Amino acid sequence: MIFDPTAEHDPLETADGLVTDGGTAEESIEIEFVMEEDEDVHDGDRILVPILDTQTDDEQEYDIKRLLGAASSLARSRDGVVHLVNILLFPAQTPLDTVARDSTIEEERKKARDDVIRLLDWAEDNGFRDSMQGSVCLAHKEARTLQQLVDEGEYDAVFLGTRKRTSQRQRLLRGDTIERFLESATCDVYVERFGLEPYVEELGSSAEQAHRLLLAVADSVHSDLAVDLAHALATAAGARIDIVHCVSTDATEEEMEAARRLIEDVETRLGDVPEASSSIVKTEHAPEEIIHRSNNYDVTILGATRETLLQQFISGSLPERVRLGAKSTVVMAKRGED
Repeated sequence: MIFDPTAEHDPLETADGLVTDGGTAEESIEIEFVMEEDEDVHDGDRILVPILDTQTDDEQEYDIKRLLGAASSLARSRDGVVHLVNILLFPAQTPLDTVARDSTIEEERKKARDDVIRLLDWAEDNGFRDSMQGSVCLAHKEARTLQQLVDEGEYDAVFLGTRKRTSQRQRLLRGDTIERFLESATCDVYVERFGLEPYVEELGSSAEQAHRLLLAVADSVHSDLAVDLAHALATAAGARIDIVHCVSTDATEEEMEAARRLIEDVETRLGDVPEASSSIVKTEHAPEEIIHRSNNYDVTILGATRETLLQQFISGSLPERVRLGAKSTVVMAKRGED
């Protein structure tokens, strides 16, 4: 395992501190640790926050900070550690051990390291730094690299961010990195679709924390994951959580009782959140109901669908429709495949 400096492994280490898994040029990745922490003090979850594009302009850097804040909140709730990894891509035919020794790209690598250091400095200034590490990863393909990082680093969760407002069908057809990774992710995944202006600007705290959370719940393992994240964010920021669960307008008494039990279970799990409310809504248009409510909140959190990829491709899912329709930020949580 190349990414865990405390794990037992026998990597090939290059002269300048890069490590590789020793595979072929097509399969290998190389890691340069920028900042490391003593992981012995954190025996909980390992959470990965990758930078998929090193062009860290102001908007994208803001987005990464949002992801770091959310990941740090979850890590603290689980006594875990966050790894920020800046991924640099190179042509598939280029051996990465050659790239690692190529002085002509040193400026690019230095910029990638500096970006990581700057973001970790920001995290320290905002009280997040105690549970973070930083690295630069040289790789060939993003989606494959993400899964390899997860496997070799034994990560429990990954936080990904996007501003794309295209449909899932279009993203799948275009080979979107996040969609490709989600298809077979073995760890928990949180995908944050950042909101439109002026909603982003309303999150004005220096730590980029949200203070109004809408939690849309359902009876699923993905929804359970969404509840955990909402609890972590609310605890970190002192945020208010409003819980909503949608049922059909012709729901039977048995279905209503199941809905009430679900809400009671969620309320119990959020019991130490100072401000929380819940509601069961009868509607035949659940996505539209959640979208309408979402625009009064900083962040809407919900679990991924249980539908198959083919079903999602044909008709779209509730989380996908909320993702496309909401103006404010939406976070979708997906439990990893066993």
